[in-house]
Amino acid sequence: MSCWTAETEKIINTHKADFNSSNYTSKLKSYGGYSVYLNRLGGVFKKWNGKNANVKTAAQFQEIAQYVFGLMAIYGFNYNNGQFTVHWGGGSPFYNSANDGRCNWGEIDDLCSRSDKAKTTNCNFGMDSLYYKAGIMPKQVELSDMFKWQARHYKVIRKKADLRIGDLVHMFGHRITSSNPDTWYDWHHVCCVGEIKGGKVIMYDSGSRFISSGDFKHELIVDKNNEPEGDYSNYHGWVGIRIVELVGNNGEVKTDKDIAVEVIAGKWGKGEERKKKLGAKYEKIQTAVNYYLMEGDKGKQAYLRSAATYVLKGFAGIGVARQRFFGKYYKDVQNKVNWVIKTAQDVIADKYGTGEERKKKLGADYDLVQAQVNRMV
Repeated sequence: MSCWTAETEKIINTHKADFNSSNYTSKLKSYGGYSVYLNRLGGVFKKWNGKNANVKTAAQFQEIAQYVFGLMAIYGFNYNNGQFTVHWGGGSPFYNSANDGRCNWGEIDDLCSRSDKAKTTNCNFGMDSLYYKAGIMPKQVELSDMFKWQARHYKVIRKKADLRIGDLVHMFGHRITSSNPDTWYDWHHVCCVGEIKGGKVIMYDSGSRFISSGDFKHELIVDKNNEPEGDYSNYHGWVGIRIVELVGNNGEVKTDKDIAVEVIAGKWGKGEERKKKLGAKYEKIQTAVNYYLMEGDKGKQAYLRSAATYVLKGFAGIGVARQRFFGKYYKDVQNKVNWVIKTAQDVIADKYGTGEERKKKLGADYDLVQAQVNRMV
């Protein structure tokens, strides 16, 4: 499966040899320092440079993953000739097959900007970095030290079908037969749910599989006894921990307006094919589509509100994927999304008043903006 968005993959391919050097510190200095270097990379690296997020949506979580694992790919690994033994700062390899290094805890930004801190990576380091960068976990506490605390304070998931994007998943050497965390000994591995597509649960994983292949996406498959198979068949039990609820997760139900946006994007076919796929909802959704496309500026504005809602729920993906989804409408939709986010920030800053005053000022955009306010507070 594809790891990267087209934009991130292009950046990685362009810059993957930047640190093929025995003197990491001087090399980074020659680029103008860490922050300047990230701006030069562009894409998600420029967007999240110097920022810790306050992730609310599945799409944002997936974008932060592109940032974290993308930096690990650029800084930590040598893709030339399939070898993954780049020296970090001229010292010991970032990772070596003997596993005799250790993970120096810290955010990905700390490690990439300070060559003296990094020795090796592992599964826990990637999850630490991802959740800290996403603003989901406090920096003071490492995930590896929090497992049983998490199990007692957050929702525990035992069935694959109950997993959601953002859930941490711990793998064990034994079957999990009790709901008591004290019986969950010898956990071996940690990863997280990054995507759910057609019932397939895709894990984001920075362990040995990522290091050996450069692929951080792996499907979680379980047998009839709920034990891992496939990529995770060397483990015998697992427990999911829900520490965040993300908007746009696979549990979110799409409205008729959301589906109308998808129809315009060509996701439901044409003519009889569309009628068959939409079934009893066809007339209602087609009416919305016709209104969006045939009622001049009034219809266009209604479409942009629905399209922006679709994006902010996390359904439209990120980067190039979003551009492809909206096609010729992308620029107008993205401008609307940007306006909604800025206006929601102004609402939170009390620039639009409350109650009826706010409704009057926002007019037809009230529901759209208020929904975004609710996501952000």
